[in-house]
Amino acid sequence: MSQIGSLNTLIFQVYLLNINALKSTLAQSYVLEALAIFQYLTSKQLCTILPNVSISTVNRYLRALRKIDKPLVTGLQFGFMPWKWPLAPVYCLTQRWAKWLAEQWKYSLENIKRPLGRSCFFAADYYHRIATIDFKISFIKWISRQWYWLNFFHCYFEREWSNNSSSWVTSKSKASLSAWDLQIIPDAIIGYSSPEWSQLILFEQHMGNDAKRALRQIQWHCFFLSLWVVNKKYGSQKNSCIYYVFENKSCMDSVIRRLE
Repeated sequence: MSQIGSLNTLIFQVYLLNINALKSTLAQSYVLEALAIFQYLTSKQLCTILPNVSISTVNRYLRALRKIDKPLVTGLQFGFMPWKWPLAPVYCLTQRWAKWLAEQWKYSLENIKRPLGRSCFFAADYYHRIATIDFKISFIKWISRQWYWLNFFHCYFEREWSNNSSSWVTSKSKASLSAWDLQIIPDAIIGYSSPEWSQLILFEQHMGNDAKRALRQIQWHCFFLSLWVVNKKYGSQKNSCIYYVFENKSCMDSVIRRLE
């Protein structure tokens, strides 16, 4: 079973269970599996993946996973933003747990999502990355309800292994697309399917109100789709499409007017 397949099963099983009735060790294992698949999660996001669990309960599980001699989970603190509440900590797997989970699932360590190199330092990208992960959670839940199969969901902050280097630091994003000397990195490239069809998606999470930037980005994505760059990368003969999600409706309306 693929890693995403494990998550599809995990979400379906958790929906059928009352998590409050589970032993804490089992609930903690769900937390660890979710982190292995999403890479970065806040307590609030974990609550959306594990229904019927309060933030205080999730935080208790996370504290337990962090307080042992060799922590399974680490937390990234980002402090305060001007005129806003403190930024919620972001949690991820430690290298020790990632290696153990790879052995248990019989996966390559490359398939277990965890911070690599300096990729965990995203203070300037905090809200955008959180929004991207929110979309991924919602999309996978939708996939599960429709009984579709999620083949992959490659986010821009995930790194691709370089055969020429033992380090992940110098490797490129899994979402990177190249044509001649041009390159774009969408926020995610998604592949999902049913027994009858398959679909490739370029996803972008637009933050702010810059309609010109959004329009320019959409045009570049359309250009790369016209070259079949995504299809060639993933060996698909099916048409691809763009999912463009806006933080602000006014910006979306402005872009739609310009496209009409």
